[in-house]
Amino acid sequence: MKIFNLNIGNKSNRHKKQSLMRILYSFPILFFYIGLTIIFAYYTLVQVQKYELQVEQLKKDFPEKQRAELQLKVLLLKNYIYWVKSHPEEYALHYLKGRINKAVTMISGNSGSLNSGSGHLPASLHDSLDRLNASGVSKVIILDRNLNVIYSDSSLLSKSGINGSKLTGRFQQIELLQASSMIKAMYQAQNPERRFLFTSRIGKSNFIAGILVNGSHRTKILQDIILDSLSKVKYTNNEYTFINTFDGYALLSKGNRQNPPLLIRKSAETNWKEIFDKELECARLKDGGYYTYFWRNNPNVERSEKTSYFSAITEWEWIIGTGFFTNAINPVIEKMNSELWKDITRNLLQFLLFLCLLSVLAFMIIRIYVRDTRSNIQQFLHFFKRAASGGFQIIDTDKLAFAEFDTLAKAANKMIQEREKIKSVLSAEKSRLQYMINAIPDLIFFKDANSKFLGCNTAFEKYIRRESSEIIGFTEFDLFPQQEASDYIARDIEIIRTHKPEQMTNWVEYSDGQKRLLYTLKTPYFDSDNRILGIIGISRDITEMEETRQRLIMAKEKAEESDKLKTAFLANMSHEIRTPMNAIIGFSDLMAEDDLTLEEKHDYISKIKNAGVSLMALINDIIDIAKIEAGQLRISESNCDINHILSLLHGTFNELINTTGNKEINLLLELPERETPLYIITDPLRLQQILSNLLSNAMKFTDSGTIEFGYKIQQDSLFFYVKDSGIGIPADKQEQLFQRFSQLDSGSTRKYGGTGLGLAISKNLVELLGGTIGMRSNRLKGSMFYFTLPLKTTDTKPLKSVNAARPAVYWKGKTILIAEDIMQNYILMEALLKQSEVRLLHAINGQVAIDIVKSDPDIDLVLMDLHLPLKTGYEALKEITEIKPGLAVMSYTAFALPNEREKSLAAGFVEFIPKPIKSETLIPLLDKYLR
Repeated sequence: MKIFNLNIGNKSNRHKKQSLMRILYSFPILFFYIGLTIIFAYYTLVQVQKYELQVEQLKKDFPEKQRAELQLKVLLLKNYIYWVKSHPEEYALHYLKGRINKAVTMISGNSGSLNSGSGHLPASLHDSLDRLNASGVSKVIILDRNLNVIYSDSSLLSKSGINGSKLTGRFQQIELLQASSMIKAMYQAQNPERRFLFTSRIGKSNFIAGILVNGSHRTKILQDIILDSLSKVKYTNNEYTFINTFDGYALLSKGNRQNPPLLIRKSAETNWKEIFDKELECARLKDGGYYTYFWRNNPNVERSEKTSYFSAITEWEWIIGTGFFTNAINPVIEKMNSELWKDITRNLLQFLLFLCLLSVLAFMIIRIYVRDTRSNIQQFLHFFKRAASGGFQIIDTDKLAFAEFDTLAKAANKMIQEREKIKSVLSAEKSRLQYMINAIPDLIFFKDANSKFLGCNTAFEKYIRRESSEIIGFTEFDLFPQQEASDYIARDIEIIRTHKPEQMTNWVEYSDGQKRLLYTLKTPYFDSDNRILGIIGISRDITEMEETRQRLIMAKEKAEESDKLKTAFLANMSHEIRTPMNAIIGFSDLMAEDDLTLEEKHDYISKIKNAGVSLMALINDIIDIAKIEAGQLRISESNCDINHILSLLHGTFNELINTTGNKEINLLLELPERETPLYIITDPLRLQQILSNLLSNAMKFTDSGTIEFGYKIQQDSLFFYVKDSGIGIPADKQEQLFQRFSQLDSGSTRKYGGTGLGLAISKNLVELLGGTIGMRSNRLKGSMFYFTLPLKTTDTKPLKSVNAARPAVYWKGKTILIAEDIMQNYILMEALLKQSEVRLLHAINGQVAIDIVKSDPDIDLVLMDLHLPLKTGYEALKEITEIKPGLAVMSYTAFALPNEREKSLAAGFVEFIPKPIKSETLIPLLDKYLR
């Protein structure tokens, strides 16, 4: 409200400001004028730019266009000359008729003088006939009826005694002929020096006009015809045709015929000789040529640049040319410029007229609205004056002319009504803001520019154990220890100086003795004029976040350690795979030798088979780990006899100890005493796998002594154990043993072998079976591994295992299609099925398998590898099923990864057989479908 008082109450200040009414009158019209002027100026600028572009394009195109026209003009002239040359008799006759007609016309006007018998021609007629004879190679003579020569050219008769001379006496070689006959005789005469006379009677007088022609001047007559014709040819811009000879004579210059020819080298034009040399050079070119030089249009002007085109009539040694002056474009440009400014002037006049009409209309409309606006504004002025003085009066909206003023009036009326309400609302907002700040768990405090506290939230009150009102005007020295307060004040001074926020973390001790890590952000705040008012501080407890960060660091270190273990595992895996492969390849090479005994062959075969078994065990461990990591390892529970399983393991490992022969180990089996066998429900294969892994580890790390294994019955579980007297396990390595890829160290790995997967697999299998696994060990005193399984007893005796002996079958008359791209695998299948006398067909890829099924209807079964060239086993199965529904198709593959069996059976294969294939597995399945 103080602002209203200042602006309205100060009359001098008010008078200095512009009048809104004047602005409403003048500014719209002014802006309207300016806008239209800008539009017109822009339009004019566009027109000028368009004109400049047209001029530039014209300057670019004009010379090329003119040069082309020059060449066309000269070629047309040459065509005309060649046409005249090809019709000499026709053009010579026309030429001679024209000459004699000129003579007859001259003499007809003076026939009275000739009839007077004076014997002499008037001087004026004589001069006219002399000029006519000088303009051509044919000569005019005048005869009377007795053929006496009245007039003749001085080159034919001497001036003395000419009149009265008998034609037959002086020109006996002249033949007096009709025109057409004369021309024919002239152009067909064998003697070119013969003379011919073409005569015509002069009106009704007794006189005859004749044209005397020398037969040797036949070509000159055609040249006269052409020069006379071309002297009449004129082009625009006063351009003309010129003809010069090779030896430097101008026959046709500036459109005028030169009689006699003008010698170029003696011309008054100083640069003509230089130009002539260049035009002669251009004319002798095959297609002619252009030359640009400086020439004057007439003697009274300066020379201008000119471009000419020259070509030659070689037979006559003529140079024909024409040209154009470069400044010929100037009139065109001047015309375009004149038209442009005419358009601009016309548009300007139209614009001014339009502007005047709009100005009158705008003034009338604005005057009406300004009157109403003035009235409405006066109401608002009175309203704000009263409002500034604390008074209250509602604006009458019915008296307002415009919707905008009506809206403003309603808003102003409401503003007065709400003014008191705003105060209470501001108070409520302040209270709400304080409540929100207090609700924030972070420590929040406010300071002025002198680092004195202005307030804080509840969390900060609890931290300093004082009320917010108690710390107003305090500094850090009043609340914190000296050193701590000094550090806080120094940071505040830096923030005030730089106007930049600052972040920090520090450990503080609460009143209850707890130490917490606080992250503090201090930032300056400013008024509307960007003057700093003080500092806002927010401190957040990040103790748990820091603890989480530390745990993440530890997890990262653990992951890096795991990565190192995996790297070591891969290196060891390479060693473990190469070891059996070395035995297989090495003993296979030895088997190829011819001098082996039967015992050596059996020994080698046994070693190859043992290496293959070791390799398969390694591959099975890798597959199990893959299944475990994919979460797809499945347990298949059934009834089993625990004592029987452990007894079989005892026999197997005893035989293994005896076979190696390099260890003195006593293998003991401890079973609980029972009157009846113990039958439980579990996965017997996985149980056997767990115990085998533990026994293999015990044998690996025990060179001599005792290995004891067995189980004990507890209340609701079975306690299995494997105890050895081997090298033991260091305490710092025991926690890592059940992790994937973990081993004791590289030295023990090189000495004892292994991949580090057995215990990890065993741990996962035990957990899948519902139990737990653990170990106890002392360095150099041995180890004991144990695990528990749920005790789920049953009275049902387990089924006996199938005899693993190779069954005998006879399938004569049956046909099996084997789709296999590896020839060695097919040869193995032939060997396995040789005794059955079954008929075998071989397909080396999926497409061949499809083609064989199409062509052979007697196929009883298909054994198909899944990964075939051209078309995979899955693709081939789909087409084979369409060709022969109901045909049994079995899949077999070396890709025995998780889900491969389920995927195969879901695709439509009747059985899934993993490689390597054993006869005891393969033959019963084949017999099931071939029987």
